[in-house]
Amino acid sequence: MPRPLSTETRSARIRRVRIAAPVADGRFCLNLADGERVAGRVEDPAAASASLAALSALVRRGAELSLGLYRLDDGSAWLHWAVGDDGQGLIPPSRAALRSAAARGLARWLPALALALAGLGGALWRIFDGFGWALLLVACAVAGLIAAIMVFEHAATLHRSRRDRRVAAASEQALAQALRLQGRPTGESRPAPDPRRRRGRRPAQAHVHAQTSVATAQAAPDLPPPAVPSRTRDPAAPDRPDHPRLRRWQGELSELTMEQIATGSSDSRRSFGLYRFRLGGQRFRFYAARDFGDHEPFLAEADRVELIAHGEPAQTGEEVLVYALHCLEDGRRYVAHTIFLARYSEQAMTRLTWPGMRRMARFLLAAGLGVVALIAAIGLCTAGGEDFGALLTVAAIFAGVVPGVLLLGFAVSRWRWRRGAGGRRRATAARVYAAMDLGPPWAWRLPADAVEV
Repeated sequence: MPRPLSTETRSARIRRVRIAAPVADGRFCLNLADGERVAGRVEDPAAASASLAALSALVRRGAELSLGLYRLDDGSAWLHWAVGDDGQGLIPPSRAALRSAAARGLARWLPALALALAGLGGALWRIFDGFGWALLLVACAVAGLIAAIMVFEHAATLHRSRRDRRVAAASEQALAQALRLQGRPTGESRPAPDPRRRRGRRPAQAHVHAQTSVATAQAAPDLPPPAVPSRTRDPAAPDRPDHPRLRRWQGELSELTMEQIATGSSDSRRSFGLYRFRLGGQRFRFYAARDFGDHEPFLAEADRVELIAHGEPAQTGEEVLVYALHCLEDGRRYVAHTIFLARYSEQAMTRLTWPGMRRMARFLLAAGLGVVALIAAIGLCTAGGEDFGALLTVAAIFAGVVPGVLLLGFAVSRWRWRRGAGGRRRATAARVYAAMDLGPPWAWRLPADAVEV
C-alpha cells in the first residue's frame, strides 16, 4: 500500500466494485456514487475471495456504507475498511496483529539467515579445498537469498507499521466506533495473515472460477459512463502482404479469467499472466509479464475497453491475440511486448523498446556487480594476490561494458529506425502505437498512462 498521509471517515454509496483478475491478488477499486474512485487491496490471498464477496454483497444491497479512507500524497484515496449497517463488510486485521505476525516471521527467519551467512563465509574461506565447498557455497547463497527476502518482507511490515502508526491508529479508532454504532463487538476481526505464507503466493487451484463468480456478482446492471474518452483509431493497413493484419475492437469485458503460465526454456523461463475474455462474440487472449517487478494490469469484469488485436481468427471460436489494450474505466493503456520474446514470431511486433532495454541494462549491471562482489569476497578470504586482482579488474570492466554495448547497439538501431529502416516487427509496432495514440515506438519513454507489459 502507498504511504498514507491522513485518514478520513465518510458515508457513501458504491456504484460499482471493480475486482481485478485474479481475485487472489485482492486488488479492487470502488466507484462511489459521487464519482470518486477509491483503490484498495486485501493483502492476504487466502481471505481475498471471501472479503471481496462480502463487499460485493453490500454493494448489491445498495446500502450506504461507512468507509475508512487513507489519503495519499497525490490526493487519491485508499480504502482501509468498509462496514454496512449490519456491521459486516471489509474489515482488515488490526495493526497489533500484523506486528505480531511480522515479529514471529522475523524470529523464524533471522536464525536461518544467520546460519546461511555463516555457511557462506566458511565456504568462501575453504573454496579451493575441494568441490564440496563450492557446492556448499551455492547452497548457502540460495538459502541466504530466500531467508533475506523473507526477513526483508517482515522487517518492511514492521517499518510500515511504525511509520504509519498515527494514521493507522486514527483509522482503527474510527472503525471501532463504526462497529459500536452497528452493535458489533470490536474484537471481531479477521485474523492476521499467516507469516509462513510467502507474500504473493497464490493458491494452486485455478482462481479462474473464483474470478468469474465474484465478478459476476459485483457487476452493476447500469454502469456509469466511461471515466476517459476514446483514444484509439482503426489501425493502418499492412505495408506488405506478409505483415499481420490488425483490427480495432470495442466493448465490455465478459467471462474474464486470468491464469499464470510459464514459457521459454529452462535457462530463460518467463512467467506470464494470460488474460482470457470475450468481447461481443469474439474471444481474446492478452499476455502480461508476471515476474518480479513487472506491472500487473488492472482488468475487471464488465470493464469498457478498446483494443488492437490480430485480424480475423483462422478458425471460428479461436482466441485472437491482443497487442494493446486501453481500459476506459481508469485510462490505463497496456502494450504487450514481452510475450514476443517467447511466442508468436510470425505475428510479433518489436520485442524490445527503449524502456525495456533500460530495464535489461540495469539487470545486467546488477548481475555483473554481483559477480564482482563474489570475486572480491573470494579474493579477501583466500588472499588471492595479483591473479585475483587482475580477475577482479576484468570482471568489473565486463560488468560495465556489457550493458553499455547493449544500450549503444539499441541506440544505433533506434537511430536507423527513425530514418526509415525497419522490418515486419517494427512496422507492426508502428501501426499498433499509432492506433493507440502512444506516439512513436522508438520514443525514450511511453506516455504517463501507458505501461509496457
